[in-house]
Amino acid sequence: MKLEQIRPSIISRKNTYFHKIFRYIAVTTCLLFFCLTFIITLFTMYKYTEEMENRSIQSLHASVSVSESTLGSLYHYCYFLFYNNATVNNILYADSFSSELSMEFAALKDDFLSYYDLIHSIYLINFQADMAFSNVTTCQSLEAFYDQDILLLLADSSLDTYHYLFLPRSMEAGAPSDVISLIFRYQNGNAFVVNVSLDSYEALLNRDSNAMWPDTLVINSYGHAINGNQEIRFASNVSDTDWYQRILASSQTDGRLSATFHSRRCTIFYRKNAAFHFTYITILDASPFSTKNTMLVSTLLSFVIFTFLGLGLSLFLSYTLYLPINNMITLLKSYDKRTRTSQPDEISYLTDAVTNLVHTSQKTQKQIRLAKQADCLRHILTVADYYDSVKNDTLEQYGISMDSDNYQVILFSLDRSAMLLSSDPSDHKLMLDSLQNIASELLPGSFCLEVEDGILAYILFPDTDAPDTFLRQATQTQQCMSDYFQETVTVGIGLVCDSPAELHESYTQAKLALRYRFLFGGNSILNYAELSVHNTANLMLVQEQKEIIAAVFSCREALALEKLQAYFATLQDIHIDSIIMNIMALNSSFQNAEMQASLRSLGSLSYDSAPYSHYTLQEILAQFNQRITTDIAQLQEIKKNTAARPQIIEEVTAYVDRNLCQADLTVENIATHVQLSTNYLRNIFKEHMGITLSKYITDKKIQYACKILVETEDSIQSICERLDFTSANYFYAYFKKNTGMTPNQYREKYRTDPAASESATPQ
Repeated sequence: MKLEQIRPSIISRKNTYFHKIFRYIAVTTCLLFFCLTFIITLFTMYKYTEEMENRSIQSLHASVSVSESTLGSLYHYCYFLFYNNATVNNILYADSFSSELSMEFAALKDDFLSYYDLIHSIYLINFQADMAFSNVTTCQSLEAFYDQDILLLLADSSLDTYHYLFLPRSMEAGAPSDVISLIFRYQNGNAFVVNVSLDSYEALLNRDSNAMWPDTLVINSYGHAINGNQEIRFASNVSDTDWYQRILASSQTDGRLSATFHSRRCTIFYRKNAAFHFTYITILDASPFSTKNTMLVSTLLSFVIFTFLGLGLSLFLSYTLYLPINNMITLLKSYDKRTRTSQPDEISYLTDAVTNLVHTSQKTQKQIRLAKQADCLRHILTVADYYDSVKNDTLEQYGISMDSDNYQVILFSLDRSAMLLSSDPSDHKLMLDSLQNIASELLPGSFCLEVEDGILAYILFPDTDAPDTFLRQATQTQQCMSDYFQETVTVGIGLVCDSPAELHESYTQAKLALRYRFLFGGNSILNYAELSVHNTANLMLVQEQKEIIAAVFSCREALALEKLQAYFATLQDIHIDSIIMNIMALNSSFQNAEMQASLRSLGSLSYDSAPYSHYTLQEILAQFNQRITTDIAQLQEIKKNTAARPQIIEEVTAYVDRNLCQADLTVENIATHVQLSTNYLRNIFKEHMGITLSKYITDKKIQYACKILVETEDSIQSICERLDFTSANYFYAYFKKNTGMTPNQYREKYRTDPAASESATPQ
């Protein structure tokens, strides 16, 4: 009876009972789960929004209470000190600095800082006496005072009030830290400044709020934020924003309004307080999906996961019912196609499938065994005493047999390995596989593994203890790689040993032999037994290095090149480590001498560059030859310029006179103009003029300022800007230091007698 005659019609793919079950269960489950999720989500969002608004209002009221209480107490205490404390008044009205003032301030500072934890720093600034006291630096001149931002703020003539309450100052704008400043000023401009730490204030302001609730933002009477949150940065000016104007226009003490931040709709809860004219606000996203509330997110995520798990479970159950009949359909279709040719039965089909699975599994197991074998061999070569800790059954499990009288390690290294890896890793892999195929064919019965990038290690079992047994095979491997792929290979051969435990030593010898590629170049066969690597004395050719440097800096090029050639000839007869150390020492000697002579150094060697991996000894010799020629040419150019020093100094002084009011008048730009190095120009200018070039430029500016003060009615600020001083305070301090008078005093004294000003002007 044929199979087609007994096939039931129920297994037709177009009309099957199992397809209907699958569709009904899937659609019903989807609808039920999505409806349930939608209802629960809406209810959760409503309750969450209501709770968030209540918590935001509670957090706002708590922050207002804490802030007003703490800042109010601090303000009244500082106000009392400003008007009633003798130390504060003594310092702010003093004509000059004295040690008694410093002792009084130290006592005041200790009492003040111990009284309030919020305080970051306090200043007493006396412009007439040119001094500033602070808890950070005690007493400094205004020019050296570390907080120049507060000096600029106090020097701003547009601020005509005497008290500035809670002004935010950001470190980005020049303040030493993010602080909130209370400024109390006398009529003479001297000021008592108290800086409140932003971090401490924010910690106090939000200490009772949970991380999921929005932080309270405080805006002072000038419209500046004295703390920050995710929407508004610290020290931002919000006075011109629409929502802040709406809050100010409102007659209510507290309330709510809607605003837009970064294209997101938000709700603002505010409360106005009359004590310091502060406005406290919290910003809450209008959309609950913008929240960072982990409980809400986890709840919604649970709903989604629950929905998809339920859907997946229903699909799985439906598919479980459908799978048997679907497998039968697939099997019968496969049988129908094959009956037209070989006519196998179902048993043959299943047997073939199982055979393929077994074959694939065996192939995978073989790859795993080879990887473990390579890892074990790598440890035997690279780790001392590892072989003694490995059991014989472990070696047998990995297919490693060490039953021989002699053992030897040979290393094959691609000379262009680093270049191939950086340019084309796939090409590097192809060359390494080709090298392994050629070497394995010429060295049958050996173990091969990759120990480093571009280096293959072969464990061999020679019949004798002669170290050059496999020399012919190594030469053939080099020849094949050169003929077929135009690649050169360097071979390092270790000594023969009589125990597998000594393979680590043979590997170390072969690796050391490879390093001698530095002396002999690529495509070499380096046998440890033939190399002079046994003398490990660290010979340093110090005297020879000094003679080379002396010949270079006496401009005797022929002698320097001759001594360098003899130096490198001596290096070839010592240990490889001593060679590297001597080359590095010679390089350092050149760098030190070049630095002292202000020469441009061309040295590119360093201890990290591993020169033996990138160059041969002859290539490094050529680099030093070029270096000697270049250094001598620079020295001769310097000697030529020495005779022209007076002309260079004259050109520099003329350039300073022409560009005295230019913002780019710097030593570096002057050096570029006269085509000299900056250090060299500094040295010859000081040697010739007796002062530094920077001091010369500044003195010229003071002379120019004195002339303008006497001959014109220009303001001090315009003179300061014309001469490119960083601030008016700095100009005042520097002018007084050099002339003994302030700019105004100088103008009043010498306006009637300009000739007398010439003798008072610094020359």
